[in-house]
Amino acid sequence: MVTNWNNTFDRKGEFETYYPITYIKDGINANNIIDNSDCLFVNNKFKTSFKGVLLKVTKIINNRLYFKYRLDCEVQYDTKYDTSISGWYLLNKDVSHKLIIQPDIMEEDNYSATLDVIIGKVYDLIKDFRTDENDASVIITKERIIKWINQFDKDDHIFLLNELLEIFSKRYYSKASIEDLLVAMIESLCAKYEYSDKSAFLYDAVFLDLQSNGKSQKVLLKILGGILKNKYSFDINDCGKNGKKYFIYLDDILCTGNTLFQNIKDWSSEKYNTKFTNKEAIKNNLAKLVFVYIFNHIKNCNKKLNEFEIKIDETFSNNIDVMNRIYIQNLESDSKSALDIVLPLNNPKDKFVEEYRKSIVEQVNEYIDGKYSVNDEFYRPDGMPKSEILFTSKENRDRFENIILKKGIEILKKANISKINVRSLGFALPSHKNFGFGTLCFTWRNVPNNTPLVFWYKGGGFFPLFVKR
Repeated sequence: MVTNWNNTFDRKGEFETYYPITYIKDGINANNIIDNSDCLFVNNKFKTSFKGVLLKVTKIINNRLYFKYRLDCEVQYDTKYDTSISGWYLLNKDVSHKLIIQPDIMEEDNYSATLDVIIGKVYDLIKDFRTDENDASVIITKERIIKWINQFDKDDHIFLLNELLEIFSKRYYSKASIEDLLVAMIESLCAKYEYSDKSAFLYDAVFLDLQSNGKSQKVLLKILGGILKNKYSFDINDCGKNGKKYFIYLDDILCTGNTLFQNIKDWSSEKYNTKFTNKEAIKNNLAKLVFVYIFNHIKNCNKKLNEFEIKIDETFSNNIDVMNRIYIQNLESDSKSALDIVLPLNNPKDKFVEEYRKSIVEQVNEYIDGKYSVNDEFYRPDGMPKSEILFTSKENRDRFENIILKKGIEILKKANISKINVRSLGFALPSHKNFGFGTLCFTWRNVPNNTPLVFWYKGGGFFPLFVKR
């Protein structure tokens, strides 16, 4: 019986498999083989990590080439994708055959062509970054992507860009997609609080404007105002005219949550009406506070809800609702967490990284000065996450994180930066022992400084992918 051949073809060497006549005589699987009186069409399936492979089917009796077929994969040969390939081959029923699979070494022109295609795909995802500012120095171009990727080892170029394709497709929000999300937000709020009439809800709701000029909240509120006017014929200034039942705090990303906490702490002491403060209105269930985020890191959101109870009122968080487009699972203590941030595995043999880790520990210990203890948060636990949802595979995640971490350390060394909160994987709280926040969240208007340095840091001769505000 001739069946599918399933195997993994490594980067080195040559594979051979044989089709003796005895196998053919055993039987036929209709899904894998087409039989007629003279020949067989055999479907061979296998996995490869090559950009291209050369397959040959030859007659053993005289080694004459009987069939030759070339099939290009979607990825470069030296990446670690498992790419399934299927090919049909014509075999003579009266003769034994062998299938030879060889690496098809990618030439420079093929490499360049592949790189150009992937760069084009990355560009298509992020091409609206800061374009509404009409400033050529801050926009994304293909040339900028090329200049950025050329700062990494050549063997990592296509790999990194392929991972970024996966990440940006999930974690980059264009201005158009933000507008769609804001429409969906109104629909969701009305459904959640049981309003069939959008205007009726808006008359009962207030969109808080607490952040300073230039911050994301004011930009989002301006876009929302246009949506309310054009789609619902509603003036955002009329929100809350019938009653202040819902206070909505809208923002793009919650990372540390410090901005949220300070804004709400100050707002809570302001007047709700002549009798109550906003804190009292929330506490007494006269109004509900709603946090709406595009990206929300669950660990830090939970911390801030607890902090509200400690520093504002112990029941304050009871009447807070949280809505998100993407809830980022960065809670290491939860064994089910996806840990969909940059949080590498520990490699104790890597002296370069270990030296950097020790320097952070020393800085943090000096900063806290023995006032309290701090746990290490440098690495994710072994075996986590249980399944990979952000990167293309578990193995590719490990490789990506290692590259990004080391390049960030290199940037800091060359820039001679020793600030305690500026770290390889992004800004961190000075009292935390980690390599940085490591978030992977991007919008058309900015990239947060909590993302790894390789995306935004300009220093030590490094050219960032994004120009940060």
